[in-house]
Amino acid sequence: MSAETIEFWFDFGSPYAYLAHRRLPTFKAATDAEVLWRPFMLGTAFTETGARPLLDIPMKSDYAKRDLARLAKHFSVPFHMPVNAPTVTLAAARIFYGLNSTDPEIAIAFGRSVFDAAFAEGKDVSDPGVLGACIYAVGLEPEVLSLAQEQDWKQALKDAGSAAIAKGVFGAPFFLHDGEPFWGVERMDMLMCKLTADG
Repeated sequence: MSAETIEFWFDFGSPYAYLAHRRLPTFKAATDAEVLWRPFMLGTAFTETGARPLLDIPMKSDYAKRDLARLAKHFSVPFHMPVNAPTVTLAAARIFYGLNSTDPEIAIAFGRSVFDAAFAEGKDVSDPGVLGACIYAVGLEPEVLSLAQEQDWKQALKDAGSAAIAKGVFGAPFFLHDGEPFWGVERMDMLMCKLTADG
């Protein structure tokens, strides 16, 4: 049992969250922390804060595209922005919660597949065909796609959004350790230092 638990809040449509997920193996190796994946819809936080998707904001959008390419190079990970970004990721998140209810490890494997399809390959993960390929990639049957339409997982995603707001989560990636917030992929280094120093 890991001595530390980290909540990883994200939207599958967030390119910065994609970069964070790519860094998680290094983070895990350095800290031995258990990372709990918590997808939610960034739109929920935007409604609460009055924010907008970064890629929809003039000037900031241009900067973000440059910044993402720079960060991907810095972290040595592949990066291709989907042509339809920002992408609607309701189905992917609902499927994640459906899988997570019985097998968190396979849910994470599916989540990684979705992130990589979106931002390593630049595919549209709102497309059922792309999601079906992500499901197949982790050894699951096509029927798993139907989880996106089940009321339990629709409600689970809504509940996750409410929980995120209650915890003060307003962006992605967002990490929580003992209630302390760390927002952004760059803050992973600060969190890593905190955990290793505390240990």
